[in-house]
Amino acid sequence: MKTFIKNPLVEDKLDYLWEWEDWLDGDTISEATVTVPTGITLDGTPSIVDDVSVLMWLEGGTLNQSYVVACKITTHGGRFKTRRARFDIKEH
Repeated sequence: MKTFIKNPLVEDKLDYLWEWEDWLDGDTISEATVTVPTGITLDGTPSIVDDVSVLMWLEGGTLNQSYVVACKITTHGGRFKTRRARFDIKEH
């Protein structure tokens, strides 16, 4: 699981990219959903980028907490997969 360090300031809204091209093997993403736990905020709807990546925007979080965020994709070929990433909230 990939880990990111994120500042807890609400004013900090940053983009994070889930790259799927290595797993897709020529297929493309038709749908993507991102699930975040209570305490961190997903801003808007994730975007599919170049048919092989998912872009999401996160803000907030509580200092010294960790959050596991999940990204689920469905492909045009009918496959689906979920990946998770941990966001450690720290001042930096």
